[in-house]
Amino acid sequence: MKKIAKLWVNHKSMSGDPSRHVAYLTNGHQLDANEHARMWCKSLPKACKTDRAALVAHWRGIHDEFVRARQTPGSCVHHNAKVTARQFVINLPNDISDEQVDKLAKAVLLDFPRHIPISMLLHKTSNRGKRHLHLQGLFSYRNGGYGAIQENFRLAITQQMKATVAETLTLLGYAVDHGTPGSINNNERRWLSQQGTVEQRRNPRFMQELATIATSPRLKAYCVKQSEKMTRRISKPSPVDETLQILTSMPCLLTTYPKERNSAQGQPSTDRVRETHEPLTREALEKARIKARRWQATKKISRNI
Repeated sequence: MKKIAKLWVNHKSMSGDPSRHVAYLTNGHQLDANEHARMWCKSLPKACKTDRAALVAHWRGIHDEFVRARQTPGSCVHHNAKVTARQFVINLPNDISDEQVDKLAKAVLLDFPRHIPISMLLHKTSNRGKRHLHLQGLFSYRNGGYGAIQENFRLAITQQMKATVAETLTLLGYAVDHGTPGSINNNERRWLSQQGTVEQRRNPRFMQELATIATSPRLKAYCVKQSEKMTRRISKPSPVDETLQILTSMPCLLTTYPKERNSAQGQPSTDRVRETHEPLTREALEKARIKARRWQATKKISRNI
């Protein structure tokens, strides 16, 4: 039986100094005391692969050149450009070996062209201290980090990295779990809103029919998922139905139990007490009110004393 590896590759743009994030990645907060961080770099000086201080200083220099080029008219960096780098996280199976991690990291580096700086480190624990192997790093869209943007690389790197990680894990003997289809994008959501009304899209049969004419595999999977979810809600009994079912299945103990208990203790039943009870007359009610007023008056006097 193959081991299962869940595919999770996340990218996020950065707008500040990337050297701060590099310093955070290399400070050893997720390593043991005598353990050295495993690092993979590309399009960086050789000293950056072994020296943490040199790596942080180099990324600080990249940011300084980026700011200088942004302030220079006619440069490759636009005057209102904000994205300085892009960080990423690649989740790994906890039972993966060091050699397999090295193969996967080198396969990811092959997706990056020359002159595109990238730094990647292996972390073994999560922020909560649990074991969680993952590769975490950052890269730039620009040549050298402060030059022209490689547009084709920028548009394709996210999907390319996911495909590379999935392919490498498969070659390493893992069954890759791509997860359930997530949310749809704006174009697919716009197409879905044009297919009938909101009430119609709450019908599981209607969503099944939309799945047959969906414009993309992800949209088809989304329609099927929504249809199955609504079907489960319809087949599940409501809380009111469950309560009625419990009440109808219960024996009639509420009327028999008090009589049996009272008769077992040698006391008259509740029904007999109610039969012998007589309502108070007007005279008795007036006497009870006078007695209550006297008791309240004596209570106030005792408090004053």
